[in-house]
Amino acid sequence: MRLWRADAWTFVWLRRLLVALGCTVGLLQLRLFVLSHFPPYLYMKDFIQEYLLARAVMSKVNPYLPLPVLVEKFIGPVTVPLMPHATPHPPPAILLGLPFAAFPYSWAAAIWGVLTLVCAGITVQLILIELTGKCPSVLSTIVVTLLWLGWQPFLYELIYGQFMILLGLLLILAWRFVRRGNHLLGGFFLGLVFALKLLAWPLILYFVFERQWRIVTVVLLTFFVANLGATLLTSYDTTWEYYGNLGSSVMPLYRSSPDNFSLWTISWRLFEGTGSPVRADLESPPVVFAPRVASWITYGALLSVLLATFKSVARVSNFDTVYGIFVGISIFMSPIAWIHYFSWLVFPISLLVLNLKALKFPLWETNMAVLGCTLLYLYPMLMKDVICALSGVEYVQGIRLQVSTAAGLLTYILPFSAMGMLALLYLVDRLGMKAR
Repeated sequence: MRLWRADAWTFVWLRRLLVALGCTVGLLQLRLFVLSHFPPYLYMKDFIQEYLLARAVMSKVNPYLPLPVLVEKFIGPVTVPLMPHATPHPPPAILLGLPFAAFPYSWAAAIWGVLTLVCAGITVQLILIELTGKCPSVLSTIVVTLLWLGWQPFLYELIYGQFMILLGLLLILAWRFVRRGNHLLGGFFLGLVFALKLLAWPLILYFVFERQWRIVTVVLLTFFVANLGATLLTSYDTTWEYYGNLGSSVMPLYRSSPDNFSLWTISWRLFEGTGSPVRADLESPPVVFAPRVASWITYGALLSVLLATFKSVARVSNFDTVYGIFVGISIFMSPIAWIHYFSWLVFPISLLVLNLKALKFPLWETNMAVLGCTLLYLYPMLMKDVICALSGVEYVQGIRLQVSTAAGLLTYILPFSAMGMLALLYLVDRLGMKAR
């Protein structure tokens, strides 16, 4: 039974209307993207971290000084709040920032923004080419890209100058080459992702269990060379400072933040409370104050999810599905997972939609996909307003607001919806295997 007939006149016009609305939202988001390149929003961009890393290295200054110190030295006084600590980005990020360090910061941020849009378009085109076997038209690529840009994770990615879209493109390139049998280039692009932000390690672990030693070797070699290059530009002490001290000192500052959607945060928020000492946002008390047990429950939860994922993909014969699931799981297995990390879901969700189309949109699975997409699309816009309304307070950005424990935990609707979509991708793949 189908949810609708794909050739029905009403469905065709409904689809066109939704696409038009989605593209309109995407165009409006682009307007916000342009405005973000003017003060004061210009100095709130995450890209400032890569820029300052590179500028510090070029000036023979320790790149892991607190961010306000580097901003004062290389940009000047700014009127926006800054992270009080050093950047948590690893040393290879210095290499990413070097080409931009020759420009004034405003120019560098604008160039980076344009490159991010280009990366988004290339990512969409590569996914469509690989999954459909056809080269999409320029118009189709623009339309699909605008649809994705209308989604909050992509909006935040663009406004704050993150580089998750770039890393997403590298992941798609890795997938493209691996599925074509070129394990050297596949491992190289996956290694770049791991080197630049220490993400996608569950995907690397999958290749270890599959005994794809060529891929694993190239990943590790790429990681080593990238860090060696950064070390040669700085010093051994700088690299050691990052991997030995900085990561472990920054993580506790954000492990209970309401904007951190990582699986690492759940037990801390349950047993220590919601809030961050360096971010003014929603705060709520714990269910039970027992921080000593939080770390043990965290490791147990992570291990359980990882084992369940490996057990599930063992029943999947389609490499695309396996890759999509691990790309999604990699988001939540990171100790810190901000909302722009969700931009990686473009691949598993695109794969899910095409699989549903191949099965002629089965009723239950399609309804679940529509529900999941609706939650992922709308809930980020409404989440904090809903939480504050349930707690009897009005949401004001940048102010510490006390909300109830139950309402505070509603932020997890977002990551659990995303994980539900990954589970649905697995179920639809199994359904397709039975149909064949």
